[in-house]
Amino acid sequence: MKENNQKIIFAGADGIISKGEDIDVKSLLKFTRNLNNELTFSIGISNNLKNCYTALRYAKSYGKNNAVDYSDEQNFKIIQ
Repeated sequence: MKENNQKIIFAGADGIISKGEDIDVKSLLKFTRNLNNELTFSIGISNNLKNCYTALRYAKSYGKNNAVDYSDEQNFKIIQ
């Protein structure tokens, strides 16, 4: 995350919260998938913490190893 100019706000247990601009989500997904085949993850993206959490919950319900962008509050965008 730091290599992608993200500021780490929280890191602990099984979660990371970061803040930044213009993150390349597809590259992050590819990097995370290549770390470990047994590791699963979900990513929620938005403009505020509340919507990030909503996006994260949606990503978790959608399946493993994907991201959901909820920056446009009109709809969710699934990124695979």
